[in-house]
Amino acid sequence: MTRIRTGGARAALLLALALTVAGCGSQGDDTDPAAEAVAEEDAQNERQAKFVECMSEHGVQVELSDGGGMKIVGRSAKDTVDDAMEACREYSPVREGASADPEAEERMRKMAQCMRDNGVEEFPDPEAGRGIQIGPEVGNDPDFEKAQAECDKYAPSGSRRSDGSDGNG
Repeated sequence: MTRIRTGGARAALLLALALTVAGCGSQGDDTDPAAEAVAEEDAQNERQAKFVECMSEHGVQVELSDGGGMKIVGRSAKDTVDDAMEACREYSPVREGASADPEAEERMRKMAQCMRDNGVEEFPDPEAGRGIQIGPEVGNDPDFEKAQAECDKYAPSGSRRSDGSDGNG
């Protein structure tokens, strides 16, 4: 497969809107839903920490917010990001094929539309169970930062803006 090399990928949302997916456990009578939720959250946090560490080991700095959102820090070549994502796939907090939170997906659809309405015409819709995946052509759009500031209000609660607030306010 031929890869196109780019000077730098400013993919601030590549991982920032990764969906936090809930595990599907059995619902037996002895099951404590609160304990299951805590266990799943702990497992998710551990996967995220391993993913961030793995990405760093492969040359891509990823920042993890308290709410579980992630973003790539600084500039990284697309090939470097692609290679790191492939190498760290086993730790990815987004499980391919997993069912996602419908409310979070709806908020991401609204965010994608808002980004397009605010000048980032190529901003993609979210993919089921995968979140929003953007490349450098979107991240390098001159209207990106302004649109992101306007549209963060639609970000799922697990995503955090650079000012530390969640996108729900």
